[in-house]
Amino acid sequence: MKSHPRIRKTNKWGGAVVTVLLAVVWIGSGWWKEHWIGTDALDSTVARGRLHVRSREVLDYPEDWPVGSYPRPQLEPSFVLVWTGRFYSNGSTRRISVPLWMFVAPLLLATITAWMLDRREQRRCARLNLCRTCGYDRTGLAADVPCPECGLPAPAARS
Repeated sequence: MKSHPRIRKTNKWGGAVVTVLLAVVWIGSGWWKEHWIGTDALDSTVARGRLHVRSREVLDYPEDWPVGSYPRPQLEPSFVLVWTGRFYSNGSTRRISVPLWMFVAPLLLATITAWMLDRREQRRCARLNLCRTCGYDRTGLAADVPCPECGLPAPAARS
């Protein structure tokens, strides 16, 4: 089943934006550290290229400790990216650290694949004289007539 052109466009542009934003967070976390404290004995940190999530049975912060993000990120002393993950558990605390590149890599691969598949579909439409937007067969139409289905202007003539 062929995907709709709008879905393809959303997939490739949305994937590109999310990939770039996640890559910026990943690289930026080599300099910056951001820590979030939850109310349910769960906190998380983004630092040094990893996402750390910690779960505790007993809330070990004082009651007047601010919930949420710190007012500003903390500057790390030097640029460091850690490429490996880690799992730690003792009786009351469990902590998992996942490298952010593990989210960036598959998303980047999926985005590149979406761009390649869309480009292949555009070449196929041009080769078969189909409308680029709706896939209407333009055979028998004059070269300067817009698509009767969707109104897209005629493709520019190749030289």
